[in-house]
Amino acid sequence: MVNKIRSWTYLYKEIIYVLKDIGVIDVFAVNKNGEKMEKVELNTLYILEPDLEENIFLYNKLFKSYWEYIIKCNFNEKSNNTKKCINILDIGKKYKVYVSLKGSVTKSKLEYIFIIISSIIADDIVVNKISNIKKGIFALDIILNMGKDIYAIPGNIFEYKNYLSNFAIKQGAIPICGIYDVKYILLQKDYKKI
Repeated sequence: MVNKIRSWTYLYKEIIYVLKDIGVIDVFAVNKNGEKMEKVELNTLYILEPDLEENIFLYNKLFKSYWEYIIKCNFNEKSNNTKKCINILDIGKKYKVYVSLKGSVTKSKLEYIFIIISSIIADDIVVNKISNIKKGIFALDIILNMGKDIYAIPGNIFEYKNYLSNFAIKQGAIPICGIYDVKYILLQKDYKKI
């Protein structure tokens, strides 16, 4: 599998364009040695609100065989300096992405930034169970307008936490109904690279 090498300048412009109005001054990626990156080698999957139930681990194992995983959101919600750099997410073991902000820093603001940056950086997105439907619909609205492959794991329509993934399918996301669907998706992606 060949990872996608992308200009950080392009990603930076896209991120800043969306986030400049909420006080983001700078966004930069560093490698594991702490050096700023001009280009990043990415093949990433962003799972919107992953549910860590036992049956989902089967999917995670397959996902990890193909994508580098965007999984961590690291930030200090109590810090209120005028200007600060916060590690907003880790991409596999290769990169960390930092943001510099002005003004007050709240948990909700950082979650918003995390969703935006993850959605822009990720190659593909999976929507899963989520308890905060309001935040999820907001994130999904951003993601649907990015023209990326979106997958969703459907759930029982009578359970509130399944609303977002079912809604995503209604909006055109590709349903993942079983482990073989994941294998088929990965097979199709490999064919596209030939």
